[in-house]
Amino acid sequence: MDTQDNKMVRAPAHGTIEAHHFTNQPKGARMKELFFVSKQPELGAGVIEPGRWGRGYDVYRATRMYGGDPWMLVLEQAIEIERLNNHPTLPSRLTGAFAFPSLEAAMSTNNPGAFGTKAMALWKCELADPTAPLHMGFFPFFHELDGKTFEQVRAYAKSYWGGWDPRYPPEILTASPLRLTERLYEHIPGTGWISSPPQ
Repeated sequence: MDTQDNKMVRAPAHGTIEAHHFTNQPKGARMKELFFVSKQPELGAGVIEPGRWGRGYDVYRATRMYGGDPWMLVLEQAIEIERLNNHPTLPSRLTGAFAFPSLEAAMSTNNPGAFGTKAMALWKCELADPTAPLHMGFFPFFHELDGKTFEQVRAYAKSYWGGWDPRYPPEILTASPLRLTERLYEHIPGTGWISSPPQ
């Protein structure tokens, strides 16, 4: 991977990442390296409190007018209902924080069905509370559910809590705040990932 300043960086395929599934870290274990992708490229180093994604739905328009899409709410609720019914000890997507266990998984967020049309920043991060519950699922490409039945949506939700699906990038969901430690890359729509200037 080319990491020279202002050099375009290609996101590697994510199919080679080793699959893991865990709900809590073993006692004394530490995740050595995590990565965080922000759709706020102006964000600086600091601590990201959990729940930012979920709070976004508090002001989400349940209409197709003004660019809203009520199905995003339906999909998240389906995943949350599955958690409440069958995995209540796992952290919620609505109150947790998200990170990636590898650089290649984090870079895959530039998929056009994810955040590929948006400016982003990619950070190295760490768990502020290593003892907090966490789960490794997969980064969901919700656009793939367009046209599916609700039964198929529920099956998708069930698979999310079943662990990493190798068809998708692995995603860490944690109840811990995330501490951003080093900004690595910027994503420019239409261009791709480029190395971030030192800060």
